[in-house]
Amino acid sequence: MAIYAAMRVMKLILARDGSEQDATIIFSERECELLEQLQPTLEGRTEKQKNKFPKGKLSWAAWIIGRLGGWKGYAKESPPGPITMYYGMEMFQKMYDGWNLAKMCG
Repeated sequence: MAIYAAMRVMKLILARDGSEQDATIIFSERECELLEQLQPTLEGRTEKQKNKFPKGKLSWAAWIIGRLGGWKGYAKESPPGPITMYYGMEMFQKMYDGWNLAKMCG
């Protein structure tokens, strides 16, 4: 289980600079649906804090997970590292579990 989590985090680290791989490599279709819903809530008001990557790509998902992990999103700061991505994945998993529960009950 730990190897699977580490693999997902490392894939996100490698993709943060503009990977052309689809996000479905490490996220399910339902997880991608939640990522799409989360994106507008994580973007700032300025262009510098908008997700510049194409929707559905792994780099797009890495940007969202990085923001969930506490990364500010500015280009001038260093990109999100493994610990930030790990915290982002932890937060995303909790949100995904709650989102699934709400869908089942509603």
